[in-house]
Amino acid sequence: MKKVTLLLLVLILGFSCNDDDSNNQKTNQELLINTWFFEKSVIEFTGFEIIADDCTSDNFIRFNTDNTFDEQIYSLTPEGICEDDGQITGTYEILGRVRYDLINEGVNPRNFRIISISEVKLIVQFMGTATLYYYKSN
Repeated sequence: MKKVTLLLLVLILGFSCNDDDSNNQKTNQELLINTWFFEKSVIEFTGFEIIADDCTSDNFIRFNTDNTFDEQIYSLTPEGICEDDGQITGTYEILGRVRYDLINEGVNPRNFRIISISEVKLIVQFMGTATLYYYKSN
């Protein structure tokens, strides 16, 4: 009888424990801390897409835990040469659940809002533009 009671207790406890991962979900802030590589940009109203080529797919923006960021930009010349267009560094500030400020030294802050974020995909829109920017994590 003790074995049956023990077995029932184990079964009840085993089935009552659920695999609820909702407590382990990351916040947007935690998901943002990553290096994000450019995939494409899409103009909202027209659907016109600019897909990353071998050069611009190296463009990235990296968000760090200390609220700093660095962004590396490359572009393809008309001659087909991939050029380093420079790096932007600065800090970012959380303005709400999905709004952030990128503050670069000597440049006006750029606000963006997160349209969608996961561990592998980031879609943002810089305020004042109709363009969505798609990034992927490495």
